[in-house]
Amino acid sequence: LHGKPISYSAITALIGRLGEVPEGFSCDRRYRQRPTSFIGHVQKDRDLTKVVQQLKDYARDSEEIHPSLPGLLQECLFLQALDESALSSISAAGKPGILISTTLRFIYGQQPKMAETIPLLDLWAKIWADKHRNKPHLKELTRMWEILRESAIFDDHNSGQAYLAALDQSLLNTDVWKLPIAWDILEIR
Repeated sequence: LHGKPISYSAITALIGRLGEVPEGFSCDRRYRQRPTSFIGHVQKDRDLTKVVQQLKDYARDSEEIHPSLPGLLQECLFLQALDESALSSISAAGKPGILISTTLRFIYGQQPKMAETIPLLDLWAKIWADKHRNKPHLKELTRMWEILRESAIFDDHNSGQAYLAALDQSLLNTDVWKLPIAWDILEIR
């Protein structure tokens, strides 16, 4: 990890999936304590059905995204991966559900369904235009979203082109706010 090719957050997520810090791993950020094992952070008796239900509760459309969502997504790093039907039901619950299922697919190493995320574009625009953009949980979710989005669009050319085609269609045939769609198209091209 010399030369810092990936961000500290991405490294933390990778180590979280491993469950322990690999031997010989060094960290430039010495002011932070990093555990050598993540076993102490996992609730062994955590019921996966309760986690799924909590994710579905957070997935419903509401005035604000639940502040505990980033912590719950981090907890999912240590749990068994959800199957596609569970991810689809979370996604169908509302715009936050799309964010949740897309993030979980990324965490699980699956290809995120970027065309499914188009309705989120106006949500992100509203968060950044809103006075609530300084809330810590929204900053965390935004950072996750930026990492996920760049990885899915720019690291995988085919996925990026499919997303761009879906954006073009959405610009003409959807009731999602057009400005964020146009912005995304320009940014990708």
